[in-house]
Amino acid sequence: MCLSKVVKSVAVIGAEAVEKDPETHKWRLTIRHKARFSNIEQWYTEEFDAVVVANGHCNVPFIPKIENLSEFVAKYPDVVRHSKSFRNATDFQNGNVLLCGSGTSSIDLTQYLSPVAKSVTISQRSESVYDWIRDCFKQSPDIIFKPRIKRLLPDSGAVEFEDGTVGKYDHIILSTGYHYHFPFLDPSDEYVKIYNDSYESQSPISKIGNIYLYTFSTKDNSIATIGIPTTGLMFHTMEYSAAAIAGVFSGAKKLPDLKEQIRWDDGRTKIDEPEVPHRFQGFFTDKMEAQLLNPLFDLAAEGRTVPLAKDNLNPKEVEASSPALVKAYHALRSGKYSAQDLLK
Repeated sequence: MCLSKVVKSVAVIGAEAVEKDPETHKWRLTIRHKARFSNIEQWYTEEFDAVVVANGHCNVPFIPKIENLSEFVAKYPDVVRHSKSFRNATDFQNGNVLLCGSGTSSIDLTQYLSPVAKSVTISQRSESVYDWIRDCFKQSPDIIFKPRIKRLLPDSGAVEFEDGTVGKYDHIILSTGYHYHFPFLDPSDEYVKIYNDSYESQSPISKIGNIYLYTFSTKDNSIATIGIPTTGLMFHTMEYSAAAIAGVFSGAKKLPDLKEQIRWDDGRTKIDEPEVPHRFQGFFTDKMEAQLLNPLFDLAAEGRTVPLAKDNLNPKEVEASSPALVKAYHALRSGKYSAQDLLK
């Protein structure tokens, strides 16, 4: 499917779905196609034996529940933004900047904001679960740290934190992550289940269910996903999922019985450990092989090259590279390197 095609809806025919054909049991996709440089749209349907969902999960920003947020934005429309809209550090020149969140988005942004902003403050629930991010921040005495935002104060344009302190900022950036979003799947089918228990919190929705190895739907194994789990080697993890999908969809390998798939899924969705990165879908680099990658590769067709071996990567060595990440972070913040230098 070309990138200019947008899937509007997906219905499996023959199960609990909008349309039903007990003889074919095929997936029907309703597609809207718009050619480049054209205002003409073409709508049509196609049927497939299987579907791979690979629409990414950094598209729909998560906006945390903060008291008076809507009133504050209405009065100061240019102050609050999500990190997704960040484009140029010069927009924050000589400004007092508040970042809400201390994850990877904040670590990225502070590299470019610190050299140009008057001040950078980070509001966080807790320290990052990643050692290298904690080290980056601990070695940055110019960054001010505050607890969670208690409320915004529209009358004064200030921010009140949970410790009772109040600050005023020229820019507030919500570095709060993204929602998982599958607009073309009927939520009632629960091929990919998104738990909604975080809508009223300051944490993004991050619990995904009904997905074995975060790849195969336990509701219907003919629909699979790529890109849900979070690891220190994202693209390699996606390749492991792709290899497993190819192995299963081609018939070269078979999934374990449904009870085993559900047991694995239940084990992940019941995790209640704050130190787990990104909660349920996150895997530490030193554990991801045993917990996720090896089980995925067991489903790959015979003769398939191990993705990590192909690039001569060892997760333990990747984990040990944290000091290099900290060094690069400070080199960018100090102006020793530019973003372009890192691409050379």
